[in-house]
Amino acid sequence: EKWGAPRWPLELLSHDGKATNATMAEGEMIMWECDSVVAGRPFPLHGHSASLFLAYKMANRSKFYAGGEATEGSSKLHLAAAWGNIAAAEELLTEAEKRGVELHHHSDINDWQPLHEAARGG
Repeated sequence: EKWGAPRWPLELLSHDGKATNATMAEGEMIMWECDSVVAGRPFPLHGHSASLFLAYKMANRSKFYAGGEATEGSSKLHLAAAWGNIAAAEELLTEAEKRGVELHHHSDINDWQPLHEAARGG
């Protein structure tokens, strides 16, 4: 306990399914990616605390996707869905259907399907 103040635990469930406990004291800050990492407080907080949520959008997503794939195992449909490019998504799905491939069920290394990318992208 710093200056006699209680410590505040935060449990984070990472992408690999492992739970991690990050405990902070008064005056400390914890930053984590909360869009896809589940987090929660295992006990009621005692004392004073504040939460600050920052939302951002990349200014130049084309640099991030320059290699053609955002995440290992992602497909062109993942990218079309992430960008909200409906015409490209329809074309990719039509071609996949002709080949008998279920492209819309393909998961990347994070187990995300194109639908997840579409939901995140809005």
